[in-house]
Amino acid sequence: MVGKLTHTPNPWFPSSSPLWGVILKVIIILFFSFLKVPGIFAQEEIFERYDPNTEITLQGKVVEIWITPRRPVIIGVKKQEKVYQVVLAPKWFIIENHIEVDYQDEVIIKGSKFFAPDGSFLILAKTLENLRTKKKFFFRDEFLRPCWRRGPSAPARKGMPKGRIP
Repeated sequence: MVGKLTHTPNPWFPSSSPLWGVILKVIIILFFSFLKVPGIFAQEEIFERYDPNTEITLQGKVVEIWITPRRPVIIGVKKQEKVYQVVLAPKWFIIENHIEVDYQDEVIIKGSKFFAPDGSFLILAKTLENLRTKKKFFFRDEFLRPCWRRGPSAPARKGMPKGRIP
């Protein structure tokens, strides 16, 4: 037969099979899921970077407190007329270690200067001393790793305070 087109099924692309539609949907969902995962991990890792070469000490009053899900607790510390954003730790770490910070508390922060991907200037806290309560809290261990990486209710490393010094 001249001029007649015939369709030969391709065994590698069985588009007529109903199972193929399900497989294709699963592949698409998995693909987009994996695209999101690195972004989540990257966000967590951003706040774990600590550079001792940029370490500063900041003394001022707490004027803002941001507590959001899936982000570390951030406080705004006012020194003279400028407010600095200080990244503390995840909310569960703050609660578990009874870290006390309130509005208008005078604090001394030791931390590392850091520029976030959006260009905002942050300070990653190593220690926070609350002058009102006279307590000092630790957010980094002796190797400058986040103390919360030990996980909730994990025992403190030998010789390292768990979060605060009474």
